[in-house]
Amino acid sequence: MNISITFRQMDPSEAIKSYATAKISKLQKFMQQPMSVKVTLSIQKQLHVAEVQVSSGSRRVEAKESGDEMYACIDKVLDKLERQISGSKGVLVAKKRRTGLGTRGDLGSQPPDALPSVDISNPVAGSGSVRHAAGGGKAPSK
Repeated sequence: MNISITFRQMDPSEAIKSYATAKISKLQKFMQQPMSVKVTLSIQKQLHVAEVQVSSGSRRVEAKESGDEMYACIDKVLDKLERQISGSKGVLVAKKRRTGLGTRGDLGSQPPDALPSVDISNPVAGSGSVRHAAGGGKAPSK
């Protein structure tokens, strides 16, 4: 996991850097491949801004949050990233399920002779009349 943190228009703080690193490292459990993260922490006028870009394999997500406190911005931007990652993970799982075989197997791969056949030429032996279970075979009386 590679995390790079950039401070703009503010003095670098070891406390903020370690806080962001600890929070971002928790995102690795959502990713299957090692991730690289670019974090930009800045102050624009009176607002604290946190921008995070995460890339892992072919997946790339990013989020931006601004507010009064830098720690709150880092928490909010990580919440956004978690939602994006878990949402896209659900889409990937659904696509995999659609293209893969079901749990019952694939009957389409068997030759037509191997499929079970049903003989409909001989009807079931009986009187030829249809009986209804509710009426006992008698016509309803008025």
